[in-house]
Amino acid sequence: MKLVWLRHALRLCLFLWVVQGYSQTPDHDPNRVYEAFALAYLDMNASNIDQLYVEDAVLLNLYDSSNPSSISGNKEIANYFSEMFARFGKTGQKLELTFKIIDRKKIEDTILDNGFYALTIHGDDQEKRVSYGKLSTILKLEQEGWKFMIDANSNTDESEYQNAEGNEIPRPH
Repeated sequence: MKLVWLRHALRLCLFLWVVQGYSQTPDHDPNRVYEAFALAYLDMNASNIDQLYVEDAVLLNLYDSSNPSSISGNKEIANYFSEMFARFGKTGQKLELTFKIIDRKKIEDTILDNGFYALTIHGDDQEKRVSYGKLSTILKLEQEGWKFMIDANSNTDESEYQNAEGNEIPRPH
């Protein structure tokens, strides 16, 4: 029981530390925005996702099994994730997201990232499922730190993800 409580306390401290960095001093490590995003998935909490995106950000979903869609504005993007987390929460499933950046280019106050992600979905009485995707993002350095300006995603398969050489962003625990 103590171990479970300690794990939750450490997770909360990490989340508050990452979010606090966005509200006080600029964080010049672009991986922080991915870490905070993965933590939002782990906690299925979209309340701070809008802080990870610039105000006029665009999210592009380009998955094979659905129509392409675009969502614009950090508040609308946060609403999208809030609804998604609620759907998974109703079924008792948990989400775990990891990122692998394979190409990063910095141009003044923007960063162009290309890479992959793995989304693990598991529940208490369900088999673990993993889906894989590709990402292309444009990060913008704002006063609070790096934020997503453009976030484009599509699906891929496990072999492409596993064979991709790049820097894996450590997942929150």
